[in-house]
Amino acid sequence: MAQSEDEGASKQHPLTPSAVGFGRLFERVRDAVIVADDRGRIVLWNPAAAALFGYTTEEACRHDLSIIIPQRLRERHDAGMRRFRETGTGPLIEAGAVLELPALRKDGSEIVIELTLSRLDDGYVMGIVRDITERVRLRAEIDADRRRLREANESLESFSYVVGHDLKEPVRAVDAYLEVVAEAPGSDEAREALEKARAANLRMRQLLEGLLEWSRATLVPIHLEPVDLGEVLRGPCAARYQHVLQERGARLDIQEGLPPLLATEGLLCQIFGNLILNGVRHNPSPEPQVEVLLLSEKDGVATLAVRDNGPGFPPEVKQRIARMRATRPATVRGGFGMTIAVRAAHLMGGAIELGEAPGGGGEVRVKLRTAPR
Repeated sequence: MAQSEDEGASKQHPLTPSAVGFGRLFERVRDAVIVADDRGRIVLWNPAAAALFGYTTEEACRHDLSIIIPQRLRERHDAGMRRFRETGTGPLIEAGAVLELPALRKDGSEIVIELTLSRLDDGYVMGIVRDITERVRLRAEIDADRRRLREANESLESFSYVVGHDLKEPVRAVDAYLEVVAEAPGSDEAREALEKARAANLRMRQLLEGLLEWSRATLVPIHLEPVDLGEVLRGPCAARYQHVLQERGARLDIQEGLPPLLATEGLLCQIFGNLILNGVRHNPSPEPQVEVLLLSEKDGVATLAVRDNGPGFPPEVKQRIARMRATRPATVRGGFGMTIAVRAAHLMGGAIELGEAPGGGGEVRVKLRTAPR
């Protein structure tokens, strides 16, 4: 059979590794190097390509590139080779992009490769190929783990809401029965035990309320809008702490002219309502005092403070809050109040820090974005 002019020229001037800039490295480089002509016929195939795909150099050079291309992709490959034959280039070659593609081995198994294409002189194209099957597998496992973790978090948040809601009713029932017992005559020891039981039941009720608030903070969609913090604290949020202020004879001072915040009314109530409650409930002073004020406003961020005249925060609490900042908070040991506040601030792109008030006492600094004026 007579040879075509192109085939004769190819055999008279065979392509060598030196001609494509590799020389001795062609045999030693760890990446597979494959060179094909404009019809897709393989003309160079280094040892790394042989090890990766399972074809010897002699076998590979008797075939075209379709031997390493899965059947479902061959039509697209043929179209790309026609474009290269007609124009001498192609969009993937011009872009110099690193492609992530499936490839076929001699034994019929598929791997995932990283491919970089380059145009050579005389109508040849060169591909540098790296096996990334393991990397892709690990990435898929990590993505799956993240998805499972996200689903687990969502399930936990829903579960915490259901548990908190369902347990409130038996707690109310226990409290009602304790009131009945309290009205009956009994010994001093019985009355003392009864008071301890009622205190424990009250603590349980507070924890359940905190659990429900924490759940709401994670389940409700966030839509931020300008909110007047002063109006929220004096209005809808007051119901959260007013009874505690009255029971303790505590004083709450709210600075006038606080800047509008980019927030939601509900999350602001969760933050400042819990901080105010903490400043009163955990304050042994006979005359508890809590103050809400603006410390600074800069670059669209307001730093507000909730101060009290109590003993301040123990070092271990400060360390736990510091670890929670800039993360998705879990639970602060010892109660839900601070956890809810940190979580709510985080949801609005803010943060919470603990410090000391001038002259002693606790200070919680809340950083939130201000609304455009």
